[in-house]
Amino acid sequence: MFLLQRENVEEKFINELKDVFTDEEISELAAFICFTSAQQFFGALLDLKTERREVQ
Repeated sequence: MFLLQRENVEEKFINELKDVFTDEEISELAAFICFTSAQQFFGALLDLKTERREVQ
């Protein structure tokens, strides 16, 4: 949702998170999402491809 709406994330979504998570947990979740998104963008920038391996 963040990638699509960025700074326009509605307050109701934040409040739903606050019903379940602490502020520290929300911060950690946001950091994880940002890190994961950044590594995906970086991989795409470098045109990285997945390596297919056969499962034995």
